[in-house]
Amino acid sequence: ANAFPPFALHVLNPRALPFEQLHGHIDPGSREWKEGVFVSVIRQILQDKSGERQWLTLDGPVDDTWMPALHTALDESRKLVLGSGEVV
Repeated sequence: ANAFPPFALHVLNPRALPFEQLHGHIDPGSREWKEGVFVSVIRQILQDKSGERQWLTLDGPVDDTWMPALHTALDESRKLVLGSGEVV
């Protein structure tokens, strides 16, 4: 028998993509927000109704370019504020 409850594991290597593709950015031509891979995975996790625990692993060295963007996700508010101003 498995002593651990089922879970889903999502793994991202933050250095595998440019910052804009990872976190998202405002397109200079259209002035529209383009969602990044990190936010897409977070949305997928939040929409999951399976009841499984969801783990997101950032598999890579801590980098001073992407880490500050996650500051709001790591504080006591537990909310992620996107560059577009949206709160997830």
